[in-house]
Amino acid sequence: MFDSSSSLEEEGYNMHHTLQKWSELSFSSHWVALFCYIFYYLV
Repeated sequence: MFDSSSSLEEEGYNMHHTLQKWSELSFSSHWVALFCYIFYYLV
């Protein structure tokens, strides 16, 4: 989706690539998911 390599998109990404992308974003999606879960639990 964000990379320009269409062959990788067809094959699928490996675990190293996924972890690298998550670490570049400081695992922000995980923090958002945790916040939403806590908010849901409190409401």
